[in-house]
Amino acid sequence: MGKTLLDLLLEGPKTKVQIMEELNISDSQFRSVKAGIPVNYDFKNKVYYLGENRPANETEIQVIKEIDKLDLPIDQIRKVLKNLQSINPRKYAPRKIEFSEDHVRFGVITDCHMGHICYRPDILDHARENFKRSGIEFIVNAGDTIEGMSGRDGHIYELTHLGATAQMKYFQEEMQKLEDWDVFSIEADSSHGGWFKSKGNAGLDIGPELEEKADNYKFIGYDEQDLILDNGLKIRLRHPGGGTAYAISYKMQKYVESIGGGDKPNIVIQGHFHKSEYMFHRNIHCFDGKTKITTDKGKIPIRDIKKGDKVLTHKNRYKKVVQLHGSNCDGNFVKIMFRNDDSNSDLISSTPEHPILVFRNKIKQWMPAKDVIIGDLILVNYIECKYCKKHLPYWRTSCNECISKHKNKNKSKYLTNKGGNEHYKKDILPRAIELQKQGYKIIPIGDVIPDIIAYKDGKLIAIEIEDGWIKQGKQEKYRGFEFVDEVRWEIINKGKEFSTYKVDKESGFVLVPVEKVKHHKKRNTKVYNLGVETDNSYVASNVVVHNCFDGGTICDQTPFMKKVGTPAHVGYWILDAYMTKREGRPTVERIQQEFTPFYD
Repeated sequence: MGKTLLDLLLEGPKTKVQIMEELNISDSQFRSVKAGIPVNYDFKNKVYYLGENRPANETEIQVIKEIDKLDLPIDQIRKVLKNLQSINPRKYAPRKIEFSEDHVRFGVITDCHMGHICYRPDILDHARENFKRSGIEFIVNAGDTIEGMSGRDGHIYELTHLGATAQMKYFQEEMQKLEDWDVFSIEADSSHGGWFKSKGNAGLDIGPELEEKADNYKFIGYDEQDLILDNGLKIRLRHPGGGTAYAISYKMQKYVESIGGGDKPNIVIQGHFHKSEYMFHRNIHCFDGKTKITTDKGKIPIRDIKKGDKVLTHKNRYKKVVQLHGSNCDGNFVKIMFRNDDSNSDLISSTPEHPILVFRNKIKQWMPAKDVIIGDLILVNYIECKYCKKHLPYWRTSCNECISKHKNKNKSKYLTNKGGNEHYKKDILPRAIELQKQGYKIIPIGDVIPDIIAYKDGKLIAIEIEDGWIKQGKQEKYRGFEFVDEVRWEIINKGKEFSTYKVDKESGFVLVPVEKVKHHKKRNTKVYNLGVETDNSYVASNVVVHNCFDGGTICDQTPFMKKVGTPAHVGYWILDAYMTKREGRPTVERIQQEFTPFYD
């Protein structure tokens, strides 16, 4: 006697193809069973009728009878069969990867949509460099690698590459960026790349075709498939259908609830929705109420900002505030100091995930505050030098070059000591000259007080210790001062102040180095964040920061997402999985994730 559907279900997860082969039923017969089409029995003629009012064949009757034997409601039967089908609409076995070490690090990309105007090749460039630095073993890709051609009105105008040939050639060029790693990929069977088969009956099997174009692209199946490492780690790649949900986690939660106990993967990578489960969206409240925001009316505490107020953005223009958020927060904060000074005017404090605009390795990028390090260059407010109009950090008044050029104008400032200058000239200076003629080494300190007075080998030296640079006009007090053999200037913390500050050419903001980064906790702190139209950024505590509302695909919003106002999460992941054994079976001890978000 052959196996029944019940036997197959009891054995564990099966693909659609396996069910069809073992029960000897056709694809259409399987769809009839899966969909739970109502079945009627004609008692007079002793014939089963399916929902489309055609008689059932013998194989279908066998399947129907086996379903009737199950003590499950029909909705659960549909659920089980739907999950079985979603394993793969076509027959591909789980891919085995030879990797036996307990710790594995790999990269994650999905939804590149190469060939669409929203595809971001710059992100793939960034990912490649970060993957190299991080030492990943391989990459996984959850589908929609190329855009495809839907045939809908207007879609052709969203494409940078028209047709299957052009898109696959572009794919081939872009995949060379990742040539150092195997890229294990699934594709959607009925969307984007899958359109080349389903639309117009073109019959192009996109997965194998892409595999032919790039040696490092390893196609493992359609819609859903598992990767199984020798160390026991099971990674499931999914590319479901349907629209996005309001709650980011909703679709994934529903899927996880439906997985059978013996079929659970350790990690699920899900594409399609252009949403990242990286939970920075829970930290949208980022600054305490005293943080001052740069507006067109001056600097205003963030707690006093109102909708409609105009704030300065990273593009050095003013845009309206369209959202306000505030709540109480207990948790970690990051304090970034960009001068060697603990005063509030020279630091920014935010929640760890709030993106700060920084230059690192000459690349301008949005980076979570927790990842900012000493030496990164952040963008701050500027003022113009009062002489040459160069952009300087907001705490300066003039550049060092102009200070030297105009030092004579400042001379009187340093020769006047609150009315004591007459006493210095009339009484102190003449007596000092007399003593000098008598052979004494003299420093008349009534107006000049060096940090150190040194005497060696018959030389009298005045030493000034300067922190960072020689302060504006300070050299003037030694102009014409002939009582010492040498005036020596010693500068500590060189580079703390730039003689010429670097300026971001796109915005005009000044780049200054991060001096310190501190992590600290705050309890029951009222925190705030703003939503800003178009530019999605503002200037907080003189530092350029992002909204923090948007955040991993490499393609931005689809036209539908733009229409309904749903933001895309753009970026890529690096995952670390640490395996161990419990009761002789491999299990995940911990998983560490790093999402690199990109913001426009």
